[in-house]
Amino acid sequence: MYILIALIILAMIFGIGYSSYISKKNKQYLSLLATGSLLNSKENYLGAINSFSKAIEIKPGDYKAYEGKGDTFLKLGDYNKAIEHYEKAIVYNSGEKEELFFKCGKVYLALNEFQKASEEFEKAILINPENEAAHYNNGLANYKKEDFDKAITGFSKAIKLNSNNDYYYLIRGNTYFITKDYYRAVDDYTKAINLNGADIKLYNGRGIAYLKLKDYNHAIWDFAKIIATNPKDEVAINNMGIALLRANRYGQAVETFSDYININPNVDKGYKNLADVQRKMGDIKAGEKNILKAIQLNPENGNNYLVFSEILLCKNQIEDFYANLELAIKKGVLVIDEFNDPIYNSVKNEERFKAIISMVKKIK
Repeated sequence: MYILIALIILAMIFGIGYSSYISKKNKQYLSLLATGSLLNSKENYLGAINSFSKAIEIKPGDYKAYEGKGDTFLKLGDYNKAIEHYEKAIVYNSGEKEELFFKCGKVYLALNEFQKASEEFEKAILINPENEAAHYNNGLANYKKEDFDKAITGFSKAIKLNSNNDYYYLIRGNTYFITKDYYRAVDDYTKAINLNGADIKLYNGRGIAYLKLKDYNHAIWDFAKIIATNPKDEVAINNMGIALLRANRYGQAVETFSDYININPNVDKGYKNLADVQRKMGDIKAGEKNILKAIQLNPENGNNYLVFSEILLCKNQIEDFYANLELAIKKGVLVIDEFNDPIYNSVKNEERFKAIISMVKKIK
């Protein structure tokens, strides 16, 4: 009887001691988690990793320390270790995993593993279909891997959840632009502008989409909006010149490309575009001078030789025309209905001409 009582007392003492030990370890674990998070926020990443590692030693089967350590490796840019720890956190987390799947997706995006990123975001979305950031990032992952239909779906779902984010419209507009759906691109750029008209860069995207639609007046308006804000915006000035050229407003195009040259006297683009306008205006001498300057500045730009060949054709220097046209093709050119120009009427039925232009890559 006395022995039984003694055993019961010993068991009670042991139980109290063990419970006290577990309580102490829990406090240590929680303290280490808190310390790791604090050090992480203060950018003491090595200290944070040390705290989370000690926490894992105490509770190797609890996900929180693995997640914290993954967060730290992510901030350090060590994406492989971040993924390793997030995946361990997923294994040990028997509850809500939405945030962990999302974090894995972000890391895979950073690693340019876009298919894996999309799969992780879809796991997060399956748990919470209202996860706006997961839809957006899933769209981004698909955009990066050039699955544009899925990208548009992701961006559209993010927009449905938050229609006040101008960037969502911008990137969906960019996606429509890439897929040559220029009307929808214009619509999205316009929505982005309506939400954030202060971002002047939005007008450039819409202006280029208008160019593709051959809506030159609207394109000119958008580029003018940018130039009014920043008179030395090189991209907008060049695009404005192109819009004016295609609208057959040659005098204004000359002024605009001249402005571009004043800002960038050592860049061939301005001289090439100015020469193209001057050729269309019939000022062959000025055009030849400017295109030779463009070639001098950049002898590897095939479009420079293309414009030069057109000037030579105007001068009826047929052999020189063909030599420079062939050189343009060899260097590489991108054209938009270039060979529909009336200047080619005199040679368009020649077999030599047809053979050369058949090798040109055309922009749709």
